[in-house]
Parts: sequence; C-alpha cells; structure tokens
Amino acid sequence: MKPGVYYWKVDGVLQSEVRKIIIVSEINLKLRQSGDEYEVTNSGNKILKVDIYNNETLVGNLNLDIDKSENVS
Repeated sequence: MKPGVYYWKVDGVLQSEVRKIIIVSEINLKLRQSGDEYEVTNSGNKILKVDIYNNETLVGNLNLDIDKSENVS
C-alpha cells in the first residue's frame, strides 16, 4: 500500500467500529539487467539494506539510499 491513512470496518452479521491504519514507509526495490550485471534501484522512501546472493550463497550486501542505484553482479 502507498503511504497514507486508510480506514476500514467489518460489515456483516456483526459490525465493528471504524479502524484506522497509517502507512508511513514504502519499500520498493527495482531490478534491471544491464549486460552481465544488474542495476538495483531504491525507489521507496526508506534506506534499504540489500543482500546479494549467487543462487543460495550470500556474496555481499549494500545499503541503498533513497532514489539511488548500484550495479551488482
């Protein structure tokens, strides 16, 4: 869900009171192949710690700032 304020209530045999949820973070990581490497882009609104795997083996990690991209292989 996008950041914002959302409201809901249960409607049926029994009704509930109106509930509210506030979403403040948007996690969005884009991946694009660029030759033999991949470009990862943080398009959310929080700094992300990204783990890099080769099949099932962890080979590295990086901290990706908001609106920043890194090339990884």
